[in-house]
Amino acid sequence: MKIVAIVGKQLVLTHKGEKDKFENSSELHYGGARGSNDLIGLDFCVVGKLTYPPNYFKFLSKVLGLECTDFTMKTQYVTYKGMSFTYTTFEDPMLQLLHFEQVEGDITQVAHRGRPVRFPCIVKLYTDFPIMQAEYIY
Repeated sequence: MKIVAIVGKQLVLTHKGEKDKFENSSELHYGGARGSNDLIGLDFCVVGKLTYPPNYFKFLSKVLGLECTDFTMKTQYVTYKGMSFTYTTFEDPMLQLLHFEQVEGDITQVAHRGRPVRFPCIVKLYTDFPIMQAEYIY
């Protein structure tokens, strides 16, 4: 079943270029939601994750002084914060950690637009990256 059918008429926060695929897209989107309070207390769905090209991590690793030479990404079985899963990432452990922290931070950023710590709301995540504080429903 396609994600569009699963979320139906629920409010959706996703990529800017994907908004038109959903019946009820938020004005907010990945990369354009930081600091917004527009979704406080609302139930909504977060679909997808923000992705960055390997050159972004090449730049970050240089700025951080990491000595990495292989910026090739491949699908592999990995463990992050005690959770094991299959994911497309770098083989270098430092780059992998940088990648995972970036993805986790982006997902958490958009999921917290509803301010679920202070206001009752349900935020459903539809992504292939596991988030520690999420309740998993299969």
